[in-house]
Amino acid sequence: MEKEIVYANVDDVELELDLYKPAKGDGPFPAIVIMHGGNWVGGKRDSFSKQSEWAADRGYVAILIERRYALEVDENSQTKYPFPAPLHDAKCAVRWLRSNAEDLGIDPDRIGVVGFSDGGMLALLLALTGPSDGLEGECGDLNYSSRVQAAVNLGGDMDLAFGFDALPTTVQFGRSLLLGGTPEERPEEFRVASPITYVSEDDPPVLSIRGDIETEITPELSELFDTRMRDAGASHTLIMRELTTHSYFMRAHPELYITVFEFLDSHLKNDN
Repeated sequence: MEKEIVYANVDDVELELDLYKPAKGDGPFPAIVIMHGGNWVGGKRDSFSKQSEWAADRGYVAILIERRYALEVDENSQTKYPFPAPLHDAKCAVRWLRSNAEDLGIDPDRIGVVGFSDGGMLALLLALTGPSDGLEGECGDLNYSSRVQAAVNLGGDMDLAFGFDALPTTVQFGRSLLLGGTPEERPEEFRVASPITYVSEDDPPVLSIRGDIETEITPELSELFDTRMRDAGASHTLIMRELTTHSYFMRAHPELYITVFEFLDSHLKNDN
């Protein structure tokens, strides 16, 4: 494991990642980008270090990435890094993997992403958006694609405006910082930031896992997203866990990651 590798410098901010590689085998290995949650205002990448170790043990090169947060403000008390800054950072990390594929021993055509909470929403956006959507940013070597071949969303939102008024105030706060206001005040910004906007037939396979008693995202929205993906002809698997809260997904539960890795194996391993 290598820590604190700078994968980009954006707006004088050094973006770092931690790298986990398989101890055995010569590669080329599939790769996974892993993104923590934090309601757009914080969080630490090493909170998913155990999951990254599991990924390496299973034959993946895994990276845990930092990104810019909406909590930081400028001299006018305005959000310094609103959307799409965190998505630009995530796309930059994928490009970093591809541009360093030979040195890292990875297959640039087999890159997946796993994200929790707002990291899960970013995982969906990596899977569903492309250059024509205008969300690529300028970070990293733009000669390399930022698309992924599979995505796992753990408790991440699909539509940031859906049921906004019923969400916990802390969740509303994070989204309002990210997008500069409420859905009523910034409807276009909420639309552009929502993964459900970009569903199309050519999307890579997506696995969404959520808890039935989460307050951060409603069962109705998960089912709506599932229907939208299926109607578009895209591959989406929705798993609803009984008696499960949002915080369940931020911990390293072995039974959860058996499901996660079986899904990724089915789409990123050469023998599948």
